[in-house]
Amino acid sequence: MNWTYTSLYGQIKPDFLLSESSLFPSLNVDNMGNVHAVWTLRRQDSLLQTTDSISYAIYDSLFRAVKAPQKISEQWYSAMYNPCIAIGNNAVLIIWEEQIIYDIFTSYIFGQLMTLDGQRIYGNFMINEPMSKRLRIFPNVANLNDSTFFVVWSGWGYRTIGYYGVYGRMIADKPQPMSDIIYISDDTTETNNFPASVASNSKSNHFVVAWLKNPFSAESQVLYRQYTKDGIPASDPLKVNEREDFSQMWGPDVVMDGTGNFLIVWSAEVDSVWGIYIRRFNSAGMPQGISEQISHIKVVRNSNVYISMDDEQRYVIAWEGRQEGLSRIYAQRFSQNHTALGENFKISSSPDTTSHFNHCIVFRNGKIYTAWPAWHSVPDIWANIIDFNNPPPFANDDINTFSLYQNFPNPFNLKTLIRYDLPVNAYVEITVYDLLGRRVKTLTKGLEPAGSNAISFEAEGLSSGLYFYRMKANEFNKVKKMIILK
Repeated sequence: MNWTYTSLYGQIKPDFLLSESSLFPSLNVDNMGNVHAVWTLRRQDSLLQTTDSISYAIYDSLFRAVKAPQKISEQWYSAMYNPCIAIGNNAVLIIWEEQIIYDIFTSYIFGQLMTLDGQRIYGNFMINEPMSKRLRIFPNVANLNDSTFFVVWSGWGYRTIGYYGVYGRMIADKPQPMSDIIYISDDTTETNNFPASVASNSKSNHFVVAWLKNPFSAESQVLYRQYTKDGIPASDPLKVNEREDFSQMWGPDVVMDGTGNFLIVWSAEVDSVWGIYIRRFNSAGMPQGISEQISHIKVVRNSNVYISMDDEQRYVIAWEGRQEGLSRIYAQRFSQNHTALGENFKISSSPDTTSHFNHCIVFRNGKIYTAWPAWHSVPDIWANIIDFNNPPPFANDDINTFSLYQNFPNPFNLKTLIRYDLPVNAYVEITVYDLLGRRVKTLTKGLEPAGSNAISFEAEGLSSGLYFYRMKANEFNKVKKMIILK
């Protein structure tokens, strides 16, 4: 299917090329509204040897240059991955994974502290334990307070030789910056734990780390652990998801509000279909409700998913969806009280012939900033700015198959929306059944025109539990599950 934009929507700045021959973007916004961007710049020398470096730039709120891109990494002939950026009141911390090209089993986590106007505080420094031939991957960073950051990564470490554990370290914005390394995953089963994400809020007294245990397997689980801001564990590693029907999972990402409440998002496979899920927790780390699916379009297998929250505690979740064999960046908005605002919408579009992946997103001051790599012969990074209050709708102009989508939201209380596609005019019947197979309600029954359609279902008078809805159209017959939660 080919999804296209309608003519009017709130793109504050349409898709534009941020950096050529680049990948792994990361964005953040400071208190002045300036956008700080970091990415991997990839070049080939005359001998076709690929060399990476880390570039850092500062833009104003409309992505106009304030500080031109500068190279901040000091190593040569290294492969550099997954840079991340966090902003404090006095400094910016940029971290990345650096792999020696001639030794694929050795990588390190490096950092660089910068002033808020883009000046070096001092040179690159190694964040992981002293030089040792071990792999470290997927670094992530959060600002804890005015002068302290916390960095997490996965890797072979002093407690996990031959498999990946999750480690962390505090970084200060002055010389002698590092605390002892903390072993976070605390796993004695010799299973892999990656990737990891960390979140805090300057108004809260703790931070939280979330990670994936047993990636790429049917036993994968999302775990989380809380810490006080001096690095003392406030809980054991705890399981995020209460459901047992997730066959695989990826992610996660985590965000925290000013009261210490936090949200964790991840992608997961249920019945061979990937979706995006969220669960909320209070400041004590207790779950608030169950895991909820927030995607209603096709999700890329092992999709990356990220969440960003503004000062008003509204938030945006973004992930990678697939249409016509190409991945694009999609998102969903939420209010302060966790109500979904509108439907899923598409963020990325240009260039139209490539897949978009490994995106990043930050939501501040009513603006959704997104950057993503798009591959041609080399990767280029594109970006845009979207108005939170007026995101781009999408319309389906070229439907070539019958499709029945997951209802949204799911679980739901009183009302949910069921979307479906018809490539031709067809006689359509959509019926809801209870767990015993008894018909509850027929939502539609009759001839409908080709196109993208939706119908609402109101669960008034029905008890909580698992229900099914079935769509029949010509030779098409599909059943999906939905959950009523009151």
